[in-house]
Amino acid sequence: MVVKNTKANKLDELFGEMTVEEMDGALLELKRRYSRMYVIRQLKAQEDGITTPPPAPPFPDASRSDSDVFRKNARISPPSSPIQDLTLISGSAADVVFKIVERYPRGLTTPILRDEYEKTELAKTAVPGTKPYYYGLHRLKMSGHVVTYKGKVFLHQHLEKFKEDVAAGRVPDIIEVRKLNSKWSVGVIEYLRSREQELVTFKEICDHIAAQPTFKDHKNVEQKVAVALNNLNHKYEIIEKIKVKGQKPLYRIKPEISPSAETDETFWGAEADASTPRH
Repeated sequence: MVVKNTKANKLDELFGEMTVEEMDGALLELKRRYSRMYVIRQLKAQEDGITTPPPAPPFPDASRSDSDVFRKNARISPPSSPIQDLTLISGSAADVVFKIVERYPRGLTTPILRDEYEKTELAKTAVPGTKPYYYGLHRLKMSGHVVTYKGKVFLHQHLEKFKEDVAAGRVPDIIEVRKLNSKWSVGVIEYLRSREQELVTFKEICDHIAAQPTFKDHKNVEQKVAVALNNLNHKYEIIEKIKVKGQKPLYRIKPEISPSAETDETFWGAEADASTPRH
């Protein structure tokens, strides 16, 4: 009888040479790899609108709810550079998110990304309670084509170019905005930074914010700016509110937050109106 030298036979020989402890270790590694593939499969299925369930898991405890899977996957650090070619389905969540991020060569915050996504046609067809923009962003991050730097989202090639410009002194580095979860706070702090140590009035801040494309369609700008200023002053303690008797309060960013550098355009990115005065 002739025994074919197949992959299965080779594996049988390999397993036969392994100790029980080695096989236990291999099974644990296989279980971890299955969990990761399951995560990626479910994310892609939601993005592509596929409702067919995956095959039954080979491990009794490997079948978990998607929410459990996403929480587990949150501990997996995304790569810092692309690990595979970028393949996007036209009109998918990842495709829409990629095009939004692409418009901001100096990065954008998650609140801005969310607002931009909600303006798209795809967002209008989303199932209530779901976050398709998050799944699209997650897929791009896990492929390494979108990366996060100091609280802002960049295309990988845009971040590399930005870091080169920072290193060469052509532009200042961006402010760490990870803990600022409001686009209004980010907008105000970026504007105050562009004014460096100059004292500005509440009206100047409101006028500038209202003129930006991201905020121009919003109502109650003054109320939103007032809340942002209060948080930046008391909660985050990164701006100063100067009170002068007989005058309205003046605001400026603290010296340690505002480096001596040229105006930073990183918040408004490619969507900024070049005709808007930056003072």
